[in-house]
Amino acid sequence: MSSDSDKAWNAFTAVLIVACPCVLALSTPFTLSSVLAIFDRHQFYLRSTDVVEQLAKVDTIVFDKTGTLTSPNTAVLSFSSELTDEEKILTASLARNSIHPLSLEIIRSLKASKYLRVSGFTETAGKGIYGVINQQMIKLGSVSANPADRNGTAENDSSAVHLEIGGTYKGYFKIRQSWRPGLKALFNDLSKSFDLHLLSGDNEAEKENLSGFFPSPRQMHFRQSPHSKLEYIRDLQSKHKKVMMFGDGLNDAGALKQSDLGVAVTDNINNFSPACDAILNGQSSGRLPAFISQAKDAVRTIKMSFAISASYNLIGVYFAVQGLLLPLIAAVLMPLSTITIITFTSVITRYFAVKNKLL
Repeated sequence: MSSDSDKAWNAFTAVLIVACPCVLALSTPFTLSSVLAIFDRHQFYLRSTDVVEQLAKVDTIVFDKTGTLTSPNTAVLSFSSELTDEEKILTASLARNSIHPLSLEIIRSLKASKYLRVSGFTETAGKGIYGVINQQMIKLGSVSANPADRNGTAENDSSAVHLEIGGTYKGYFKIRQSWRPGLKALFNDLSKSFDLHLLSGDNEAEKENLSGFFPSPRQMHFRQSPHSKLEYIRDLQSKHKKVMMFGDGLNDAGALKQSDLGVAVTDNINNFSPACDAILNGQSSGRLPAFISQAKDAVRTIKMSFAISASYNLIGVYFAVQGLLLPLIAAVLMPLSTITIITFTSVITRYFAVKNKLL
């Protein structure tokens, strides 16, 4: 009788040990944390490990144009007239308060000798910026934000920023930006697996050039306000699309937040990027297909580790309920299963990273 009781307690204890789901709980965070570390190496910073799983589910990608598809480091900027040194200082001082790519280009080109304090600074998405410097109202923005441009001189320019100082229209900055390197190859690769869309606040001046990148011109939309971008994302989601949005910050904040995965693209990762799930350095844009493949491989790794963990547990429970597995042996086997899963997830994640050319 005592022997049967001891055997029952041993079986009960062994079952409790081998049925512990701790290995299952470890596999997911371990795998996803490894993926985050790999992404960090290439300046793709995710808000949390949950974003990796969201990235793996994406089937539709929406791009902004300025600062996202264009490279700010190769932009050519000119002004429609001459600015005095004082006007350059006033303009650069105002633009310095904005992180918009066009503002950054204006600052770079003006090379102001100093910066002045701006009071009442306001930035309106899709319109422009304004503030008071030395008791003068300075405005930088689109045509609609500067009605003093009666002739619409820059209407056909893809990116024109108009300047008004003290109520007097001074002219406009014409900015010609080049595409990021490898953009054609990137879109050819993405178009094989994803539905691609463009939402730009600029006019159609670049439509012909961009038509070579996007499979369908009907999915290229220009003169989009921040609100219309947001509504476009909602419309895609109403069709059960899993949407990833790429934007450059303030103008795209609503769309970035609404999308299933919002990615802020910047060439200076220290800039504040609102309402996003991830920040991507613009120079790493060409690795986007590899990032998505790595996320999908991570999900596959988690499923495989679940299968291995479940096998350990099921086999252990099978022997434990029959009294064939001593508690001491079960206590040894469970740490071994943990070591197995940790080793497996580390090795297979690295394997996939090498396959995707991220290591």
